Amino acid sequence: MKKRFGILLLLAAATLPGGCTSGSIGPDTAARARMQVEVIAGEAGAHDRVHTVRFLVFDDASARPALDVNELVTLTPQEQEATAFRVVLEVNCNRDKLVAVVVNEPAALTPELGGVTSLSELGELEFRMADAFNDGHSEPLAAGLPMTGVKRGFAVTAENASQADAVRVKVRVLRAVARVELWLAVDAESTAALNASTGVSLLRSHDAGLLFGPDADNGFGRLAAVAAPSLTVGWQYAGTDPLPLTETPQLVCAFYTPERSCSAPGDADKLVLRIQGVDSPGGARNAEAVLSEFAPEGGSPQPLEAVLRNRVYRITGRVGSAQFEHTVVPWSDAGQGVVIDPQYFLRVDRDRLHLPGSGDEEYVLARTDYDRDDRGFLRGIRIGRIRYYDNSGAPVAGDDDGPFGWLAVTPGSPEGALEQRIRFAAGAAPEAAEQGCYATVEVRAGNLARLIRITR
Repeated sequence: MKKRFGILLLLAAATLPGGCTSGSIGPDTAARARMQVEVIAGEAGAHDRVHTVRFLVFDDASARPALDVNELVTLTPQEQEATAFRVVLEVNCNRDKLVAVVVNEPAALTPELGGVTSLSELGELEFRMADAFNDGHSEPLAAGLPMTGVKRGFAVTAENASQADAVRVKVRVLRAVARVELWLAVDAESTAALNASTGVSLLRSHDAGLLFGPDADNGFGRLAAVAAPSLTVGWQYAGTDPLPLTETPQLVCAFYTPERSCSAPGDADKLVLRIQGVDSPGGARNAEAVLSEFAPEGGSPQPLEAVLRNRVYRITGRVGSAQFEHTVVPWSDAGQGVVIDPQYFLRVDRDRLHLPGSGDEEYVLARTDYDRDDRGFLRGIRIGRIRYYDNSGAPVAGDDDGPFGWLAVTPGSPEGALEQRIRFAAGAAPEAAEQGCYATVEVRAGNLARLIRITR
């Protein structure tokens, strides 16, 4: 196995018996041929590494689906960094193929997936949250987040007999769960903090979800319905010192929850966030938010009829008022929140920038309380390494010294400051840079780091 331009190329030769199926649509003249499947996991976060990927290929997908290939590939630790990779499979010739991809299947589901023989059976497979996440459903287990995707309506013929002539199919996989985030801030001239008494609960979650969700474009999957969701999961602040809240919202905690409908009368099946023990001058503050409506970023609030996979449901509350803002954002735009060490924290007010033109600039406000220099790190906030990538996500050789050196990063305060307003400015794009290329910049404090992504 090898890396090629930042995208993994994996070779897997299926050993299932060959022969064109008798129900194939259209004439086929070769028993076996090859297809190259490119799996795109999107922008990866800390929990999005790819550990395993299973390919299930079916013939005659629109008429009488018949299993052709069921292949499980395990990636090495070095290969898990990739967010896109290609696998070459040997498959039956057929003019009506479908490929289903399962990334990071829970180990408890491996026997069932390995025994799948029909497309309808695959569409009804459920995974248990306990097999993929910790007890509080706030962190995935070591095997990573389950992700799935489907692509249908392509042909593999005798012309695709060699690897060089393999049919190329792209499959974008989606995370099989939604994420619910709680962000908190304080009103102007107010004070509040998280401490050992601070806890958050997600009510009316569920303990299982369908592995594949509804995919109208490929005519596969369905939306799960849960009559009376009743699972409660919780998070407790575990920092050594209290964490003060500021006027800038910061991520407090996040939960993962299965995709399902939620349209019962009276919000009876809606998710609920319960917040307890936020310290304030007036005593411990408690609050509860029913997740009944959400607004796409920049849009108007809409009733929540379903909790959908690969979405982030962000709830922002302010201590000092009873108002909660509910927003739905794409998973890849959700940001990283606050990085906290038991002894200190680092936060930025944004970590996704868009600088399409030469001379464009944006600012990021970074804060920390790392006010020491006895741990081998300089005091305060510092700028780390800048890395450049092309629009396929492949790193560009040379990093900040290479031909893609189009980004200028300038701190607004002297070195060692605990608060920095950092300027990001785009210079002239080199000829090699295409639309969609990007850079990442490390913002560091002590041994903590936040990654800022800047797209052209």
